[in-house]
Amino acid sequence: MSINFYELSRSTYEEYEIETEKEEEEGYDTSNFSIFNDKLSGLTKGFYIFAGESNGGKTAIMSNLLKDYGTTAKNNLFAIYYTLDDTVGEVIPRIIAMDQNIPIAVAAKPKRYEKLAAITPRTPDEEFNIEKIREQLQRRKQGIQLLKEQSHQFMMTDGTKLHTYEDIVEHAKQAQEFVKSLDDKNNIIIGIDSISDLRYKNKDFKDIKNKYESLSEDLKKLANTDLQIPVFGTAHLRKLNHGGRPSLDDLKDTVRLQYDASVTFLVHNDVSKNSNSAKVFYTRDGKEEIQPIIEVYWAKNKRSEFKGRTFYYFIPEYSKVTECTFQDSERFNNIIRG
Repeated sequence: MSINFYELSRSTYEEYEIETEKEEEEGYDTSNFSIFNDKLSGLTKGFYIFAGESNGGKTAIMSNLLKDYGTTAKNNLFAIYYTLDDTVGEVIPRIIAMDQNIPIAVAAKPKRYEKLAAITPRTPDEEFNIEKIREQLQRRKQGIQLLKEQSHQFMMTDGTKLHTYEDIVEHAKQAQEFVKSLDDKNNIIIGIDSISDLRYKNKDFKDIKNKYESLSEDLKKLANTDLQIPVFGTAHLRKLNHGGRPSLDDLKDTVRLQYDASVTFLVHNDVSKNSNSAKVFYTRDGKEEIQPIIEVYWAKNKRSEFKGRTFYYFIPEYSKVTECTFQDSERFNNIIRG
């Protein structure tokens, strides 16, 4: 039986037309990252990588975005944060701190700070600091309550429960089936921190490059074909052998990721890398030290026409990320251009 290639060709366009008419193809937006929304033109299914050196802020930017997508009601998304770098017990204080604008230490060690709050102040300064701690402890309670209220929008699980790539895939599939059984408009978005820590159940590789090639191909397929959801992931860059900002060439062993990713975000933190010699920073009331800016370079972007940098004020002790103003962003771009 001969193939009608004209009909085959037509069916390709008809399938595309149907696919792009789906509501989710309009793209998801966040409530707190309007510039990111604008540059991406709506988040759709795909594999999104946040790559950077250690302590540069890649986990912070990914987790802030992931939670915001999940808790923006109109998205009907259930965000799942797979933390392989740390346990859930270590991550929850960061999420509380991020939500409530309190130090991670207060969120993580309430008993220690309750004892400090119980001390009788001897000076006006002590009284001010103790009152501040009491307020932060109250906000910590509010933060835990908020997470409970958002349990239908955001969850976390870690490597003590899910040990392999296959475990994560099965968990995500079950979660998607569950939320869609309640309402077909529902879907999931997942974030993996980090891709570098993923391993397979029954696969061995001759070197790290082959492992990344397999993971990259599988994550792309998971995002675009199997579950058809946004998949976020962080990736470690080796310590750069140059003093500049990361480029796609610095992915090295993870080079396959840049080809399979829908968007590759290269994350840089000038203050973390260069301390007081940093040129891209901001100042904050009550802080003598210069404060870090997270630079996100959209090095490869298959989802919109934007290729440039977006900038974020970063408060490390709160794990808090907010978008920079247009004026500051322009100033930082000019500094980078020289």
